[in-house]
Amino acid sequence: MDYLIRLVKGIVPEQYHPTLGEIYRIFRSFLYIGNKFARPCCVWRFSVFLPFGVKPRPIAQFQRCGSLERHRLLWLNLKNRTNPFSDNLKVLHFTPEYIFQKTFRFLPNLDYISADLDSPLAMVKVDITNI
Repeated sequence: MDYLIRLVKGIVPEQYHPTLGEIYRIFRSFLYIGNKFARPCCVWRFSVFLPFGVKPRPIAQFQRCGSLERHRLLWLNLKNRTNPFSDNLKVLHFTPEYIFQKTFRFLPNLDYISADLDSPLAMVKVDITNI
């Protein structure tokens, strides 16, 4: 499977790699559909979390979107302590994570810009230390 993933990434331009990851996660997620776990920012429910990390943590990665513990915690913090889903805000997002960017880009109340020096996800290429 790793060979196939490397082959496809070698053929497809880098700007489309996040989309490939999304497609892969969709197909993989159907193997784990259940009612034990729900992600705070979507309607998907699964029977298990996937392990993740150099020393794999057993309940770490959500199958559908690839979110980790830190992403789920940040989402809950944003949802419970701020109003990015209703207030008119300007958001500058450095080192954009795909799971946040795909939501924030299309919220009509946000003036959203993502920025990074190297990420293909970033809307603007900028060095945070040299603005």
